[in-house]
Amino acid sequence: MENTGPLAGNLCHYLKKKNYQVIMSNPFEISRLRDAFSKSVKSDLIDAFVIAQALRMNVIKASEKDEDYVFLQDLLERFYDLKDRRRALINQLRSNLESLLQLNGNENF
Repeated sequence: MENTGPLAGNLCHYLKKKNYQVIMSNPFEISRLRDAFSKSVKSDLIDAFVIAQALRMNVIKASEKDEDYVFLQDLLERFYDLKDRRRALINQLRSNLESLLQLNGNENF
């Protein structure tokens, strides 16, 4: 499977716990292979086909990242995402509060 997005590490970890063999592949490598196999647009179905063909032909190199590293990488992505969401909520709250205070005639905010 492609090693993309914050859910890839979680899915990989879950599948390995269930004793499935999981090969994480580099998304850039899949993109190059997709271009070699087909000039069609990107889709999950086409990517699945490309990955299956590449595995059959032993073209794909498995990503050898340690599971703990991938887990920590996912945690860090979530942390930054939560930080961004927190900042957006603070900005929204500040804007709403300023609007509310202006409606009530309080300009000292």
